[in-house]
Amino acid sequence: MDTRKRGLRSAPPKGHEYATKKDVAGRRSFPPCPPLPAKVNRRMNMSLFQRKSPAKPVSFNHQMNLSPLYDPDKDPCYFDQIFVKESVIGEGSFGVVFKVKSEQDGKFYAVKQLKSSHASHYGYAEVENYEKIGEHNNCVKFIMAWEELKIVHIQMEYCDLSLAQYAALTHKIGESQLWEILYDMLKALDYLHSKNLIHLDVKPGNIMMSQGFYKLADFGLLVDLNKHDGKKISTISDGDAKYLACEVLDGIYTYSCDIFGLGISLLELATNIELPEFGPLWHQIRKQYLPASFYDGVTKSFAVTIEKMMAKIHWQRPQASKLLKNTHLKKIQKQDSKQPRNVYYEELPREPCIVLYKNNNNNVETPPKSNEKIHDNLSCGSSCRDSHERISPNRRLLCRGKLAF
Repeated sequence: MDTRKRGLRSAPPKGHEYATKKDVAGRRSFPPCPPLPAKVNRRMNMSLFQRKSPAKPVSFNHQMNLSPLYDPDKDPCYFDQIFVKESVIGEGSFGVVFKVKSEQDGKFYAVKQLKSSHASHYGYAEVENYEKIGEHNNCVKFIMAWEELKIVHIQMEYCDLSLAQYAALTHKIGESQLWEILYDMLKALDYLHSKNLIHLDVKPGNIMMSQGFYKLADFGLLVDLNKHDGKKISTISDGDAKYLACEVLDGIYTYSCDIFGLGISLLELATNIELPEFGPLWHQIRKQYLPASFYDGVTKSFAVTIEKMMAKIHWQRPQASKLLKNTHLKKIQKQDSKQPRNVYYEELPREPCIVLYKNNNNNVETPPKSNEKIHDNLSCGSSCRDSHERISPNRRLLCRGKLAF
């Protein structure tokens, strides 16, 4: 008989209850579509000398070559010569990530363009991290990198969307899908840890969905234990505070940091709560006072697994290799050899998509013309489904609605 009192420890102090993402979203106001970053085409503000500064590949252990389509004598930069910008798929303090189409092979890629305010050695460090990692099915593949006008660009494989974007659309992730996420991410972490590497920033925003599988992305904070002894070594930050393990605050870096980050990420996905960045609830979660809604929504096996991954004492957290021996995860391994994965984001509800045109001269949005009708994102083609925004020579096409893929 199960005497476990599930959720008993989940009651936070009065006045410090957990809020769901839906509750938090209701207290905020967001623009319907993210604006394009200012000065996307930086060459308009460059001097003649700068415009003619040629691009050069960035590599350390592998020989990288620029595209044969690139002509350094032409005015457009390497980015504009080789790629067509399809959309902005991510933006932050680090820079901007574009979905692009290659003029060379016609394939889609993701290109991270670091901001000029970041020293170039940060970009070099991330490229070096990708080369250390190599290739793995559950890590986003690195293609190449180049530098132009002291700005580093990193070309990677394109994935459909992140788990953070998916969770914002669906608000409910079933346990079967959570087991698949856990399985794929443990394989990625087991691979990294076997190379003495710590990701240090595992979170839904850095877990990408690609045809039913999940891939770990963004290795900018990667810690190489081959060079360091686990002391305070992070150069930019210690990752997102919402997913941070307690010991990192004391400068302790071990593989268990990633195990905790993955565990709390799955807790967030299972409950749809808004994780705190600081304060009493931040400490409550790390003492394993977990929300009652978590225990109500998952089986005991899954709940116990997450509790172990989020153990307060870091050496008590199991390693990725040990977690992969879980019975549920072995079943997923067998299923993958027999049948394809379910592509969950294809099941998302399709909402009406209103097309607006923004005049580049006066920056005023105008409704569709009489012969242009409102359509849904099932019929407006890949250009609408694949992007919130598309640049064209004369106008900007904005798609309004729940679109993330």
